[in-house]
Amino acid sequence: SSAPQLLSSIVSQKMSRRRGASGPVFPSLPSGVQAGLKRLVSDNQTTVANMLDCDEDSSVEVLCEKCAGVMKQQQLSASSFLARFFDQAMLSAHSTLLGKSANGSPPVLAERIAGEWAKNKPIPQDTKNSSKDPGSSKRKADSSDAEDQGTKKAPKGSKPAQKTEAEEGEEGSTDD
Repeated sequence: SSAPQLLSSIVSQKMSRRRGASGPVFPSLPSGVQAGLKRLVSDNQTTVANMLDCDEDSSVEVLCEKCAGVMKQQQLSASSFLARFFDQAMLSAHSTLLGKSANGSPPVLAERIAGEWAKNKPIPQDTKNSSKDPGSSKRKADSSDAEDQGTKKAPKGSKPAQKTEAEEGEEGSTDD
């Protein structure tokens, strides 16, 4: 597809202009983004290496640095970078790994993932097999907690705090 070609051309442009470049870019990213990007890259190392036009045996650290370099050069947020260069399958698997919904378009998934990375919570560090079967039983057990923590708007028509206060007011006043 065109995204991997675009990414590799950005990397080669960056390398050709890199005469007075400063040090590594990856360490300057927020720690949550570093941890998340590192896990995403390690789970998809061969694909990311191909996207970046690198050797397939390139280290995760080298690939992360190249991704960070593209983000810096193109002035992309983590969300924009993910949406632009990673496909829906990779983003869905990573979103599930984070205990979030795997549904949505790449921009929606990217925003969800970047939001989780920004919280700087520990990223699950199990084996590469996790992206094939991302802990569905754990997700079911934690889904209500994860949804409560991650939602930005309350469900329509729900006002439990007001109802509770009203009920308490009714109990306190007796008309007898």
